[in-house]
Amino acid sequence: MKKRHVVFDTEIIGSSDPVFLVCTKIIETGVTQAFWYHKKGDVAKFNKMLEDPNYTWVSFNGIKFDAPLIAAWINGRPVETIKMMATKIIHQRMQPWESYRMAGMEGLKFDHIDLIDTAPGVMISLKTYAGRMNYPTMVDMPFHHDQDLTAKECKVLEAYCKNDLGVTEALYKRVIGEITLREQLGAEYGLDLRSKSGPQAAEAILKKTVG
Repeated sequence: MKKRHVVFDTEIIGSSDPVFLVCTKIIETGVTQAFWYHKKGDVAKFNKMLEDPNYTWVSFNGIKFDAPLIAAWINGRPVETIKMMATKIIHQRMQPWESYRMAGMEGLKFDHIDLIDTAPGVMISLKTYAGRMNYPTMVDMPFHHDQDLTAKECKVLEAYCKNDLGVTEALYKRVIGEITLREQLGAEYGLDLRSKSGPQAAEAILKKTVG
């Protein structure tokens, strides 16, 4: 069975009562879903999907940001811990291994492509890519990151998150040729190069070649 591709994104908003959201879209079917920290049963449903070997997951900056937050959620960490992790990642540039150590957990093992280095720009935001691709809806975050949200505002946040899924999908389709090339090189050298820039891939191949 050919693997399907799941675009995903996370949002964490609030201070005294943070909300954590993961949105997904299966590219091949167009099916979107929203999983909430506070909604009973959502973590189990999401984890089941994450463990499905028939999916390849696609993100923008997911290695550094989204994956550590999702790992904390799946490992039962309080939503306040997820919020603290996100703040440190954004403002202190906390690295993934530091995030996992902070939360006392291991990183997730799943088939994951992160587009942030594969895409041609350097230090370019997803919103900038949306503009460059003439994506039809460019939406800024509608809330301050410390604002506690009402139930109605959570619906707005979900719509914002799903819009970012569309941008990520569009970017993925733009760079699919680069990813395919990295898959071919990776198969030859026994490496996963899909989330690496050109220079990063070359460095990994060189290191593998010279031992």
